[in-house]
Amino acid sequence: MCLLFFQTKNDPSENEYKLVLLNVRDEFYTRPAHAARFWPENPSIIGGQDNCPGRSGGTWLAMNKETGKIGVLLNILQPNSELLPNKLGRGFIVTDYVSGEQNHESFLSNLSLSGDKYNGFQTIALEVEKNGVTGSYFSNFIYDNKTSPVLSLDEGIHTFGNSLNPLEPWPKVTYGRKRFESLMMKHSRTDTKEELIEDLFDMMMYDKTLLPVDQNMRKQGRGREYWDNLRRLSSLCVEMPKHKYGSR
Repeated sequence: MCLLFFQTKNDPSENEYKLVLLNVRDEFYTRPAHAARFWPENPSIIGGQDNCPGRSGGTWLAMNKETGKIGVLLNILQPNSELLPNKLGRGFIVTDYVSGEQNHESFLSNLSLSGDKYNGFQTIALEVEKNGVTGSYFSNFIYDNKTSPVLSLDEGIHTFGNSLNPLEPWPKVTYGRKRFESLMMKHSRTDTKEELIEDLFDMMMYDKTLLPVDQNMRKQGRGREYWDNLRRLSSLCVEMPKHKYGSR
């Protein structure tokens, strides 16, 4: 399952970071996709692109270097029986945001009106500006008999996974946040940028610590018992060669 960790700081000094963002996509190895590149159809946008029939052109993470827009999509884990094949492709949400003219608040507010057209997702929409980063978050999933409103993201560290409620994260998100916070404290200034990048990649590529599977994860993962009771999805770096699935 996918993970997102990021830190924002408004009015940073010359040697401080405005934004550090770390995202990993867990997916079937055989699902066709383009690696991160500037898009031929829109050279101001950089990101990976889905190349799956019917979903081609969608993405999970992209940035528009002209407008400073960054969009991230994380699916919400649902039981197989609840995934409906006639729903719209979620990857186009990010594509529409980073290529469109609406700011993050307007885009997500409009998206919230049609959220039921998609299977479960959460979208983080950011805008990198001269003095800092602004952003909003929206999930289309019904939790405690109500849908989530569009929420503004304050300055600081934010973490997201595939749980129904980001305020009740899975253990892997809590564990990953601690590691991310530690690295941001260790490399708080830009003079160690290369070391920070190396440590972030190490964190997401090599930390295969199996963590507890809590009740919420089990409830969301009904029907996926063939995946070793979900335990193999509990690490930061997911590696499941038997099922040709993992962190890409």
